[in-house]
Amino acid sequence: MNRNAQSSRARKKKNQILQAAKKLFLEKGFAATSIDEIREQARVSKQTIYSYYESKEDLLFDVIEHQLFLLSDDACSEMLKKLDFSTPPDVEKSLVLFSRNLLDHFMQVDYLKLARMVVAEVVQFPELARLFRDAVPVRGLNNVEKLLMKANQSPCVTIDNIEIAARSLVGTLITYVFIDGVLSESKGSNALTDEQIRNIVRFYLPSILTTHVFIRQEGDHS
Repeated sequence: MNRNAQSSRARKKKNQILQAAKKLFLEKGFAATSIDEIREQARVSKQTIYSYYESKEDLLFDVIEHQLFLLSDDACSEMLKKLDFSTPPDVEKSLVLFSRNLLDHFMQVDYLKLARMVVAEVVQFPELARLFRDAVPVRGLNNVEKLLMKANQSPCVTIDNIEIAARSLVGTLITYVFIDGVLSESKGSNALTDEQIRNIVRFYLPSILTTHVFIRQEGDHS
């Protein structure tokens, strides 16, 4: 078997393990899922699992990082290249687009299930909080900081404290994720509309624009 075939087979095996672990973690919870159950679900040997992962915790981190964090660092970098902050309307448009992508990720069903699992089990397994925090919200916040650092290069944007500016924007969006997502009993979609996101961004804009430039509302003709 050549190297390409071996590499392809290894990726396939690893993906089988990830998909099996993801399914069981979200259905049963982290504590109630055993390596043996993951092995059985993935149809691989326990030795195969341990050839990729040292522990169940390592496997969970990989599930979170690669299976659930759809807005990856690479995807974020690609998006940032396309965003324009030349004028206040461009700043608004870019923040709306970025916020839409961020919320689409955080409101996905698997993310909400995972967040509920962490909340339910974090007292018994404190390590879960660190795994979840490092793989999802911290990385998300870092990506927003990158967004605002790029925006800050524009003459129409002035941000003295990138971290606080990032937390202010993310904090507003996350209230919707937790109140209308994680803590909601609804099984349907509670995603924000484009108009709601635009209104959030317009509320936020005065805190970062160098001068308060009037951005004409859609439909205004005056």
